[in-house]
This record gives sequence, structure tokens and C-alpha cells, in this order.
Amino acid sequence: MRCVSTVNHLNNNTQKSLRGCNTESNEEYVRYYLLYEFEKKSTATTACSNACQVYGKDAKDKSTCRRWFHKFMEGDRSCQDQARSGRSSYVGEDDIEQDIRNNLNLSVLELEDTFNVHQTMVERQLVNLSFTIKLDR
Repeated sequence: MRCVSTVNHLNNNTQKSLRGCNTESNEEYVRYYLLYEFEKKSTATTACSNACQVYGKDAKDKSTCRRWFHKFMEGDRSCQDQARSGRSSYVGEDDIEQDIRNNLNLSVLELEDTFNVHQTMVERQLVNLSFTIKLDR
């Protein structure tokens, strides 16, 4: 395995393959790269600029780089997301479609409560499934 210090010298094929990774792992790559830059004593701005050269549009903006550098300065070297409470930001179309097929009279609010997601997420999925949203009379 290549040393992290060679990340500045990645060829185009390697960069393309990194960009082709799923979003979560790509974000993790960028975070590890930021940690590497932090350990090199780079500034957050320099690290962000270098990350943009390597990862292109998948790299973080300067404020996000600063936030990660602050986290590293506090001693937290973890590059994974922490578990968060609250509503999920995603619900699968298959889940919604199955519930609607079982009960065609479900409202958006009932689906929102069932899946613990925001109303607009339910509405988007319904539109993607070609369902029509009708108002109560």
C-alpha cells in the first residue's frame, strides 16, 4: 500500500477511481487527507486547497476544513461521522410504495410519522413513484 505522503502525486486514473467511490467513503477519504495535512502542520486553507486538487468537487469547502481542523486540535482524530439522533433524511421508495399499496388512503402526514422523516421527503418519493398528491376536501 502506498504511503499517504504520495497522495499529492496521484495520477488521473487514481483520482477518477477515488471520485467514483460512493459518497460516504469519499467523504472519509477527504477527512483522512485533512488529518494527514493537519499532522503535516498545514493550515486548514492550504489543506482544503490541496484536497480540492486531489478530490475535485468532492472535497469540502474551507469552513468544513476549518471545522475538521478544530476537531483535530481538540484531540479527536476520528474521521468517521458520529451517530446523530433525530429524523432520518432518507426513506426508500420501496418502503413507501409498499405501505401505499397496502393502504391507498394514507396521508403524507401518516407516512411522515410512520417513517420518521420530513414531509417533503415523503412528497419527493411519492412524486418519484408517480403518485399524485391530493388535498383533503
